[in-house]
Amino acid sequence: MSGNDLEDLIYKIGAQRDLELKFVEDALKAETKQKESDLRAAQEEKFAEERKALITRNTQIKRAKLLDAMKKCPDDATVQEIG
Repeated sequence: MSGNDLEDLIYKIGAQRDLELKFVEDALKAETKQKESDLRAAQEEKFAEERKALITRNTQIKRAKLLDAMKKCPDDATVQEIG
């Protein structure tokens, strides 16, 4: 092999290595984005479930307080009507 052939071969190998490295970096970036997206979706789903549970619990507490007030004033028609 001549010097020019060797230089061309080294250049081609380097270019191929750079291209493969770029593909690996792109794949890692895509994988990272997907993982972040999956994590975000899971967190949003969990947040929605927790929010729903808190709203349900809050409604139950309000209903219990209302029933408690109704029990304290069984003869008051206004309280019974509101309840």
